[in-house]
Amino acid sequence: MKTLYFEATEDSPLVLLNAESNKFILKGRSFMEDPVPFQSAILEWLRNYIITAEKTLDVTIELEYVSSSSHHMLLNIMAELNKYYIFNKSINVSWAYYSNDEFMKDLVQEFRESFSIPIKELVLA
Repeated sequence: MKTLYFEATEDSPLVLLNAESNKFILKGRSFMEDPVPFQSAILEWLRNYIITAEKTLDVTIELEYVSSSSHHMLLNIMAELNKYYIFNKSINVSWAYYSNDEFMKDLVQEFRESFSIPIKELVLA
């Protein structure tokens, strides 16, 4: 399975999905006008990974800003990760945010309440 990599831009986060190392990294700012093509590539990769994966998937999310359209994208990505978890696959989700970022703290809580997947919070100084 090929690695999916998107370099961070002014309005989109860095994305790394690597089946060999079982890592998914989402880091940066996300306020794309149309996140659908971006989201579609990530969801397609995750769906293919779920079918074949046998090891623990390590997910690291560190977002500084999320627009409303990107919020919907994150919701879809978390739903896909939740399927992975429900299929009795091992997954570690770590979500890092700055201590003064109430929006991100609330977003993590929202996803905790919406999905059964455990999310470890990493509060940055």
